[in-house]
Amino acid sequence: MATLAPSFPRVGWSRRRKIVGGVAAMAVLAAIAGGIFVYRAAHDDYGRSAAAVALAIGCSDFQTRTDTAGGARYHEQGICTLDGFKVKVTTFNDAAEQRAYGVLMNTLVPVYMHRSGAYAEGDGWNVADDVTLSRTLAVRVSASLGGTVKDFAAPAS
Repeated sequence: MATLAPSFPRVGWSRRRKIVGGVAAMAVLAAIAGGIFVYRAAHDDYGRSAAAVALAIGCSDFQTRTDTAGGARYHEQGICTLDGFKVKVTTFNDAAEQRAYGVLMNTLVPVYMHRSGAYAEGDGWNVADDVTLSRTLAVRVSASLGGTVKDFAAPAS
């Protein structure tokens, strides 16, 4: 009596090697992609400590601020001293939070203080002279942290 078992073509050694090689290559690529993801997550600039940023620019006497004046959202904020400047260091949880804070710096601060000024900014941080909004300080900080200087102008009276 004949069996009706399906007939599978024989797979030769060369085809098996191709399949095993393809699976191994995909595993290597997946491991590389996973490693890149872990590296980028470990070096993410958002969510950093404001104290760490203050230390990186050479600030002394860092004190964390607990009030959230104006309802601005950020990860952490503090005040420190750098060469006679009273410096405000702010860090953010994500890019959207930092953009919203930048809008406040560029629109409300000039109107409220009635003067022009500048601040330094990079991915995940913002540093400004808390008293005079000195461009000199902004340039120095942006040079040491690799950020940019953002200037803003007071409205015409």
